[in-house]
Amino acid sequence: MADLATGYSEKLFPGFAVTRYDVSSDGKRVVFAALDAEGKSAIWLASLTHSFAPKQLTQSEAYRPFFGSNGTIIHLSKVGAEDFVYSMKEDGTDQKKVVPDPVIYLIAASPDGQQLVTWVERKEGDSPSAVAIYPVSGGKPVLLCKHCSATGPAYKGAGIVNWSPDGKFFFIRMELPGMHSSGTLVIPLTPGHLLPNLPPNGFESVEQVKAIPGTREIPERDVFPGRDPSTYAILLATTQRNLFRVRLPEH
Repeated sequence: MADLATGYSEKLFPGFAVTRYDVSSDGKRVVFAALDAEGKSAIWLASLTHSFAPKQLTQSEAYRPFFGSNGTIIHLSKVGAEDFVYSMKEDGTDQKKVVPDPVIYLIAASPDGQQLVTWVERKEGDSPSAVAIYPVSGGKPVLLCKHCSATGPAYKGAGIVNWSPDGKFFFIRMELPGMHSSGTLVIPLTPGHLLPNLPPNGFESVEQVKAIPGTREIPERDVFPGRDPSTYAILLATTQRNLFRVRLPEH
């Protein structure tokens, strides 16, 4: 945790190899996935105000946690060779599968925890994967795009799909065959709706997204949304290298 004004920083949970985390809407709790000494992943709940010690919630392979609705936590859990999306209470009880189909990856959860963005395998067509959005309450998923995948920054923290904290803006960075968007597209949402008006087969081009009224582009790829499209954090990487001189043997 860092204070941007003073530069003060504090390591919250020393000794944990954290792979992914999510902060509660009130800013008081954090749920995170951490690796043990054998490299197996478990989910923990901790207090950001130090009101309780970190609690381990799962014993089996579980990762990609998000805070859900009504005191629940959404996460991925491995069943055999496949990954499924589960929910559980914040004490680790009442675990249940909330997405019936196996998924490749859990990309994002909406601010109210009711919509889950997943990377899935397709059963038909010439594209092996797609990004689909499942309602936690059940029902048919909707396609965000059927010729796209969740590679890249989704694994580093800034997903290809996200929401502003207040749920008023939908952030999307797409990679589609033959098309490329160098930035992140921000779509304003209609009050009461957490998804834009999606085409029946999902977005098939960046131009389709840009055609939605009010959509704007942020010239950055790895975006962590703030309260509106003008406020966000970005992920920057630097590379350092050493130059060596090696003496070759004389012949």
